[in-house]
Amino acid sequence: MARWVGAMAWAAALACYVRSCYPTVAGGDAGELSHLACSLGVAHPPGYPLMIWGSRGMAELLRLAGIGRREGEEEDRVLGALGGNLLSCLCGACACWVGLETCRRWYASRGYENATEMAGIQAALAAFSPLLWQYYVQVEVFSLNNLFVCVQLLLSQMFLESVEQAKGIKGKDKARKVEELRLKAWRSSVLGAFFAGLGFSNQHAIVFYTLPIVCFVLYHDTAVFNNTARLGYWCSLLAAFLAGLSPYLLMFLSSTKGAVGSWGDQTTLTGFLTHLLRREYGTFRLYSGDDRQYTSLGRWVMLYAQDFAENFLWIGFPLLLLGSFSVLRRPAEDLFGLLLLVCLLFYWVAFHVLANIPSSDPLLLGVHKRFWIQAHLVGSMLIMPGAAFVHELVLRRKLHLHRTVSYPLVLVVVLLQVGLHASKSDQSSNRYLEVYARSILEPLPAHAIILSKGDNIANTVRYLQVCEHVRPDVRLIDQNMMCYRWFKQTQSRFLPGVTFPGEVRNCGEMFRF
Repeated sequence: MARWVGAMAWAAALACYVRSCYPTVAGGDAGELSHLACSLGVAHPPGYPLMIWGSRGMAELLRLAGIGRREGEEEDRVLGALGGNLLSCLCGACACWVGLETCRRWYASRGYENATEMAGIQAALAAFSPLLWQYYVQVEVFSLNNLFVCVQLLLSQMFLESVEQAKGIKGKDKARKVEELRLKAWRSSVLGAFFAGLGFSNQHAIVFYTLPIVCFVLYHDTAVFNNTARLGYWCSLLAAFLAGLSPYLLMFLSSTKGAVGSWGDQTTLTGFLTHLLRREYGTFRLYSGDDRQYTSLGRWVMLYAQDFAENFLWIGFPLLLLGSFSVLRRPAEDLFGLLLLVCLLFYWVAFHVLANIPSSDPLLLGVHKRFWIQAHLVGSMLIMPGAAFVHELVLRRKLHLHRTVSYPLVLVVVLLQVGLHASKSDQSSNRYLEVYARSILEPLPAHAIILSKGDNIANTVRYLQVCEHVRPDVRLIDQNMMCYRWFKQTQSRFLPGVTFPGEVRNCGEMFRF
């Protein structure tokens, strides 16, 4: 039955996401990823090769299927935006499924008889929360990142199940059974290392989940299986992690070929490491501006609590706190719950200390909120233990609901979340940025030059030019890119007839080189 519930959750989430996804290019980073999916270029640091090449693959599938083509269009038109948007929908639905299975196993280990239904409620709360839904229907890295977070958590849960089973084995077959569990734990660790590398090749913020997981796994492995004493264990972990990082090799290939709007020069080791480590932004920094106003952790706690409550039917945040308390009551008996709590706290504190973004600017606050998606996902897993704790506190017995009550309850939560947030999350008719970019390009004289500043202008115009072949004669010069020394070397060949008087633009003064 659990498998059917997971499959139904995946299908329901995917149907809602596809129904509400952007039909064309969206704003911000989505516009950049969309046009680079067509040219296979490199995005802003750290490059996001997995999402770009994955979006191109999905776009090619759409083209082969004849989806999205209008009569009279060019044969080589590439639907980079739609392909990326659908890929994001698919990753979001898969994250829902894997997260549900992770929670089902955890809730069952806590002794809840309604573990499957509780996991279904968690999946509904997370899948249809407005913040996650918003970024699951456009080509952004967050849905794929959440999928990798869920996979790492599931593998960690499987590893800890092996640990608990090994601790409880007795009898004459103990050595053989422990050896079987040791090998099973080894496989879970190696798979975890591989997906950690894949996650790092998608978005660096996942490191704040990976580090606690790695420490947790290595500690318990040493205490029970002692795989850490074997050289082969470390070699297999390293090989799996490096294999997961292999998509970054695509950046070198993309940079060698070159593309309009491609960021940086990764043909040299210095350029590659500069891009990979986000040195131009500041390594592990979200905001590169100097004119920032410091925001205290207390202020971030208030903002996050409000946003979490808005995303999870307003009762989510107190239940999150109660769920955390229920884990801390008996941490030795609930290792996975303790791991979840450590991951959530480590991510939240580390990210907000390093993000250095001012909360006073509504636009920058919106940028910052995107990185709460991971925290919301993990936090939602602690909501149901909080609800079960309330049940135990009030009725003095463990949560157990008859199937005639528990299954309709799952449906009620799904309908509540979808009903409250569907209209806001529905972007199926949102073509505003495409229309905006066309209104810029179409009236221009032949071979005009656009001097642009801002993602929504540059990326949407490039998308129409590169992917849909609208006014390719127009030359767009991005003032933000002109601030970097690689701009003239990598982008000037796409701007015939334009002469730059210096090597790099002085961004402190307009038009000065």
